Amino acid sequence: MKKRALFIVLILLLILISCTKEKPTPNEVLDNIDDQKPRVQNNENQQESEKQVQENNQRPQIRKNTQPIQTSVGITDPLAVFKPAKISLQAFGKPFKDTTFGTTLTRVGETERLVDDIGVQHWDRHTYSQLQAFNLDNSLIMLNNNNLMTFRDMNDNLKIVYQFENVINTPRWNPINKHEVYHFRFFEERVSLLKTNVMSGETETVVEYPEKYVNIENTVSSEELSNDGRWIVAYLFDKNDDGYFVAYDLIDKKFGVQLGEHTELFNGPCGKFQDRDNADEGGSYDAGPNWVRASPLGKMVIAWNRPGNERCRGIEVLDIKTGKYIGHVGESGSHSDVGLDKNGNEVYVAFYEGYIGATTFPGATSPNTFESNPEKPYFQVLLDPDYGHTWHLSCQGAPGVCVVTSEPEIKGNPFDDEIYLVYLDSDVQRGDNSNAKVRRLAHTRLDDTSCEVDGEFSYRMQPQASISRDGSYVVFASNWGKCGDASYSYLIDLRK
Repeated sequence: MKKRALFIVLILLLILISCTKEKPTPNEVLDNIDDQKPRVQNNENQQESEKQVQENNQRPQIRKNTQPIQTSVGITDPLAVFKPAKISLQAFGKPFKDTTFGTTLTRVGETERLVDDIGVQHWDRHTYSQLQAFNLDNSLIMLNNNNLMTFRDMNDNLKIVYQFENVINTPRWNPINKHEVYHFRFFEERVSLLKTNVMSGETETVVEYPEKYVNIENTVSSEELSNDGRWIVAYLFDKNDDGYFVAYDLIDKKFGVQLGEHTELFNGPCGKFQDRDNADEGGSYDAGPNWVRASPLGKMVIAWNRPGNERCRGIEVLDIKTGKYIGHVGESGSHSDVGLDKNGNEVYVAFYEGYIGATTFPGATSPNTFESNPEKPYFQVLLDPDYGHTWHLSCQGAPGVCVVTSEPEIKGNPFDDEIYLVYLDSDVQRGDNSNAKVRRLAHTRLDDTSCEVDGEFSYRMQPQASISRDGSYVVFASNWGKCGDASYSYLIDLRK
């Protein structure tokens, strides 16, 4: 009997212990609840966290591609000679073949009339070789339709999704937002930077420049942003008509350098200013700038009108925050461009005496020392196609490649009237292109030999080929062999 009672007590004790282990303590219950519900921060920590999230969302996405697009279209032989195949003007939006090169082209420009009431030809084309025509993901293309900027949907039969009602100043894509376009406004002696969402049509003011700036030089300022969308540079004037190179940080919303052309450069490190009426050595050039831009990685690059390797001549690289001189990367800025090589180094590419040369930044780091000489560690010859085959240049695409436009004459030489890619790891000797790395894409079929036109349309006829950010597309303009016709842009699809 005692044994049975002891056994029952033992069983009850075991049950009690088991229940005690399974049942959590009050503290354990609270801990479990805390683990399952969101942690509540105090207001200060919560605001700091929200601020960090907001900053992360605003942080620019740098272009990640480090190699040119892998394409098999076109012809890589640098020595073959081709005559343009006879191809009639094709319908808008209809893909067709350039049978010589096997590439697929599409006319992407269209106008309601070929000429206006006073006989001036029309155009619907991209702006220029150095300027990016395509948005971030190639879903939209920006065209200039008789001076009104027009945006066509690349994925919906080139339908117009937006067109500005009036002329805007120096439009360029936001490289980190596929729907935004930056442009300038000057009104009542004030200069502002605006941005427009071309899908919604909404425009907002990004920054109003200081009151001292009353105007902007459009042609000098019409260049791209840095690749991360941070820096934009403009050439502005004050009331005394003195020029300033003004950098603005779009991410941190503050100004970088505001460098006075006359107040800080001339009569300083650049010596005396020379204008066309007081020309110095190097020809009849104004001493001012031809263009200024933020480089892909965020430096300031100034292409001066006067050629040379001295201060305020040729192509100078400056610190975009301080204006400090970094180096010279070229002797002349005519029809040149800045891009990245396949290793991510900044490169200045330009035409020299019939050949294409590239300078790796910072080039020559002391004034008066730059030389376009392959023996210099910063300089190389990419291709020597001779005069007439180096008209315009664009390095706006994927790192490691640029697109080149030849002049339209047919002389029985390689690259006559062609659009072609040249790769930045190409390295040739003058007069020998046998090892050149190129990809030949199309003939322009431009006729400018019998055109009795001048002024803006003669300029708008020029092909001025440009390349998309990822290297998927090249766009060029042409009147397709007929002077009386409008100038349209044509797309070359490098994906096919």
